[in-house]
Amino acid sequence: MNTVPTSVIREYVGSGMTDADIHAELSTLTLSPIPIADLENFLDFEGLAKRNAITGSWQGPLIDVINGGGVLSEGLEELFSHINKPRSVYVNTHEVEWAVKAEDLLNGLVATSVITQEQHAGFHALGDGYQYPDIVVADVTDAFTQMDAEDEQKAQAEADAAAAAAAREQTNLFWANFNELFNEHVAATLDGGAAVSDVEIVNGLQDIVDNWNA
Repeated sequence: MNTVPTSVIREYVGSGMTDADIHAELSTLTLSPIPIADLENFLDFEGLAKRNAITGSWQGPLIDVINGGGVLSEGLEELFSHINKPRSVYVNTHEVEWAVKAEDLLNGLVATSVITQEQHAGFHALGDGYQYPDIVVADVTDAFTQMDAEDEQKAQAEADAAAAAAAREQTNLFWANFNELFNEHVAATLDGGAAVSDVEIVNGLQDIVDNWNA
């Protein structure tokens, strides 16, 4: 089983996606973004695409697919457009948007025998492999269950903290009321020299009781 962090699952709350939909997305993520320099070397080494040494233009089987048009052509055009941008350093396959696009494109290229399954795996190896290898739908379900348990624990902790704060407040109010009434009905008598057992003190303590809710 793959452990999916609840922080990741929490982002899907309210999305309307099923556990299977979420699994399909998470299963495409790589551990790291893929360095474009490494990707170019990989494409060249695998004979899939390389820059012409004279013109600098791309050539190879993947470029032939682009020239042929269709859905795979559109996906490859987007990929090579990103590669060709001067400021592009990575393909962010560790993020859902690019990960899903890359997976769909690679699956299509495998299905049409443009690339092999081994080359498909080699592409993801450039990003240190999948973030959640062998993930199943049950892993997503378990993560939601864990998230609910964490939320319940948090809610209980907040309720306990609120109850403790209320109890402290009641204690503070008790002593504030007691001290006010003590100063009013007992303190002056004690300061006057009366002993604790004297009737004046006893009467003063009774006055505290009688005036407690006044």
